[in-house]
Amino acid sequence: MRGTAAALLLLPLLLHAAAVAAGNGSCELGLLVSNVTARALFLTLRPDCSRRLDASVKELFTDNYAPGPQNALVVSSCNNAAARGHNCSVHPATYLNSSSYCFHGAKAENFSCVQPPIPPSGNRFLNETEILALGSECTGLVSAASLWDTPAPAPALVRGVMELEWWILGPCRCSPRADCTSVTTPTAELEGFRCECIEGFVGDGFAAGAGCQRGPPPPVAPTTLKPLTIISLSVSTGFILCLIILSTLARLFWPRRQKRAKNMAKGLREESLSNDEAMDDELKNGAGPKRFRYDELAIATDDFSDEQKLGQGGFGSVYKGFLESENLQVAIKRVSRSSKQGRKEYVSEVKIISRLRHRNLVQLIGWCHDGGELLLVYELMPNGSLDTHLYKAHNTLSWTVRREIVLGIGSALLYLHQDWEQCVLHRDIKPSNVMLDVSFTAKLGDFGLARLVDHGRCSHTTVLAGTMGYMDPECMLTGRADVESDVYSFGVLLLEIACGRRPAVLVREEDDDYVHLVSWVWKFYGRGYIVAAADKRLKGQFDGGEMKTVMVVGLWCAHPNRSMRPSIRQAVSTLRFEAPLPRLPARMPVATYCTPPVGLLSSAPSSLEPPTTIRTG
Repeated sequence: MRGTAAALLLLPLLLHAAAVAAGNGSCELGLLVSNVTARALFLTLRPDCSRRLDASVKELFTDNYAPGPQNALVVSSCNNAAARGHNCSVHPATYLNSSSYCFHGAKAENFSCVQPPIPPSGNRFLNETEILALGSECTGLVSAASLWDTPAPAPALVRGVMELEWWILGPCRCSPRADCTSVTTPTAELEGFRCECIEGFVGDGFAAGAGCQRGPPPPVAPTTLKPLTIISLSVSTGFILCLIILSTLARLFWPRRQKRAKNMAKGLREESLSNDEAMDDELKNGAGPKRFRYDELAIATDDFSDEQKLGQGGFGSVYKGFLESENLQVAIKRVSRSSKQGRKEYVSEVKIISRLRHRNLVQLIGWCHDGGELLLVYELMPNGSLDTHLYKAHNTLSWTVRREIVLGIGSALLYLHQDWEQCVLHRDIKPSNVMLDVSFTAKLGDFGLARLVDHGRCSHTTVLAGTMGYMDPECMLTGRADVESDVYSFGVLLLEIACGRRPAVLVREEDDDYVHLVSWVWKFYGRGYIVAAADKRLKGQFDGGEMKTVMVVGLWCAHPNRSMRPSIRQAVSTLRFEAPLPRLPARMPVATYCTPPVGLLSSAPSSLEPPTTIRTG
């Protein structure tokens, strides 16, 4: 077992172990797990004459596991009627002869191996009440045996094993390629489930765990069948399997195919992109991601249903999907066909991100532009974007996670600016473009505004692009995007992560007066106690040196004078404590900028968010 499922499963057992270690006497069994399968826990129940039956039974029935009917109990201190009631294939004397736990001259006739009453059909667990009733006749639980493991006459197979079936509470939440077993808990009759990958796939099977991945093919066993027999069996078996599969697929997918056919026909009737062939020539230069067909992605997202929708941005919507061909869960961005800027960003993203490989960059799986649709396929980020976590009322991100996010995005920018074959200007660094995987590893995404320039030049004169609050003020006026403008955005991001505040900070509510986050933090720096600007929701649970470093580097990166900003390598080295902190002026400097090019602001793309009036000093 791996992942979330294993952690949930073993929690009750760990609690038992903790009780034993604490010596508080609340744990009677002293559970020791010898094996865990997709269906059961196997407990080593060492022979012990002092173990109480009534207290032990209560520990066997919990909200996560219970004994099945295949178990037998070796009980002690029984009355005469119970002592004569051996109904197991192994005599209890076997335990006494091989155990040093039972002494004081105990005799074999004082022990019984009893199989509890078999539960009625449809009930997979023993009855707790009936086992407790046994306690009125036998007060001790010496050990146990699994009837599946003790076929008569085989006393050597008795190992003191009890088998418990387990489950996770809640409705079925299994990954694709996994079977779900529904369970009604024997104690409170709650809904539970467990998952198991189907044949040919490996993993824990849980949607919140490792899921199921295709396993290695089984080894081919040698056969002595004649060639003619082999061919005959293969053809007949293959023919039958084909009939079954085709009939099943027809029942499952024919209604969907009719619906998709209507949607595709409607899309094809609309005006298609006039330069799809030219776009193909552009995109084929990239290596790695593949081109998907529209119908593949329609199936993956259930025809882009609202139930699969993860969110919506300025240029389109994002859907969750499952690619059967790749056995992979993905996020599919559907770019609005009415947006000319969206088409430009689509081409830019495929051309650039398809060539990049870094653990802190969102991976592009593939793309599609059939029938006028513009679709981008990414690896799925289960924890969404950073901004959704920074401002949650509950479940605040810990400082440890925040610092790892800072270092991860810094590493990604170092790769983009200096370590790749060309300099990549992202131009839209902000929390909503920082994605978090299942372990909260940060990955920078959305390269729609990104541009490639040669090293040594690293500047790009263009129309205004980016998001207000994260854009370098000088870039807003001059239109010159370069590495310094990316570094500025990175600085604002650092301050936002450390302070838990958006770029526009409300300082006087009655006057509706806002100040930029950089200016707000710089005032704390000037007073000599920058850590006071830390996110209050952290409640002081952070390393002061780390917090100060992140904030000072944030101010350094967002310095009003771009010539005073560090390179991304200098910033990352300082964040890693490989270089000393810079000495910044106590008061935030006032910057002077050049006159913007004529017509710059009037040609700004529609991706810009509505401007917010914020002062810089």
